[in-house]
Amino acid sequence: MAEKTVNSTVVSEDIVFRGEISYDNHLIIEGQVEGSIRSSGRLDISASGRVIGDIFVKQVSIEGFLQGNIKEADSVLIHKSGNLNGDLETRELQIERGGKHTGLTLMK
Repeated sequence: MAEKTVNSTVVSEDIVFRGEISYDNHLIIEGQVEGSIRSSGRLDISASGRVIGDIFVKQVSIEGFLQGNIKEADSVLIHKSGNLNGDLETRELQIERGGKHTGLTLMK
């Protein structure tokens, strides 16, 4: 689970958000988001989190589910419970044993 800090924003488990999200620091998704996400910061999709949409974020950590493409990332970590269904563009990629990625990967 992602460590919450003073600059963290949390979309909790009981929230369903539809639309575009833009932020600067750290976003933790425990609920559901449908739409694109943009940031120069960090995105953590927790085990209960579900995202449907494209991601334009520098640091991405996936413990839950993402259906969409990740673009312009510096680092992506797919945990053993994580599932990415979409294309991926990053400088650094880690996939833990059990983590799933279905799609194309472009290493920059």
